[in-house]
Amino acid sequence: MHDGWTHSIADHPDYAEKLGIITAEWSGFEFALCLLFQCMLGVDGNRAEAIFFSLTNNRSRREIIASLSKALISDNVDLRNKIDRILRRSRSAASRRNALAHGIWHFGEGADSGGTISLDRDTGILKASQIEAKALDQTISQLRILRKDIHMLAIEVKNTLYPS
Repeated sequence: MHDGWTHSIADHPDYAEKLGIITAEWSGFEFALCLLFQCMLGVDGNRAEAIFFSLTNNRSRREIIASLSKALISDNVDLRNKIDRILRRSRSAASRRNALAHGIWHFGEGADSGGTISLDRDTGILKASQIEAKALDQTISQLRILRKDIHMLAIEVKNTLYPS
């Protein structure tokens, strides 16, 4: 039975499009992390993907990369620090993405009136956040930059651990 209810984001294609792009960029970001994981292990892509994507969330994936970093790159402080910075940026990106993807969207009358309602896990209180469309553009840009930075880091890790 159709009750006629339509999610409010359906009336705001500018927001819906940007959220779709964020979702696609997130997939690219996750794949870049998998490439870093692959380069750390020195295995082919199929093996790396079989392990990496069996981990069911981004936090677990970041944690395995951090553990490998400690185990494999203990003597290269500069490279370990780069990996740590990338993982911190990745954690921050995951928090932003989760707030956008899992928040309950609501809209006012204006074109830039979008916002989310989410449950603060620490306090158990609902929290409303106003989100301008340009903030979604910034998230898209940040994910693209992070993905490229992870890719470059993966190459550096591979060249350090497994020089040709």
